[in-house]
Amino acid sequence: MSGKNACKILATSRKERDIEDALDSMSPERVWIQSRQVDDDIQLYILDRLNDDPRLKRWPASVKDEISKRLMEGAHGM
Repeated sequence: MSGKNACKILATSRKERDIEDALDSMSPERVWIQSRQVDDDIQLYILDRLNDDPRLKRWPASVKDEISKRLMEGAHGM
């Protein structure tokens, strides 16, 4: 599909089989980003938010460390 009436959609999700099956019929194109490839970016974003957000930067370092640790454990590259 190209031209004036073309519509492009980006769909993102976790790697779940039912989601993959539903998206298969829509498009054969896929890009996989594994957690190892994005963990550094996620960590950088978390630390930036914890240190720059006025509401969060007042918190003790131990609390920020625990928040960062828990978010990274649950992120799984997402």
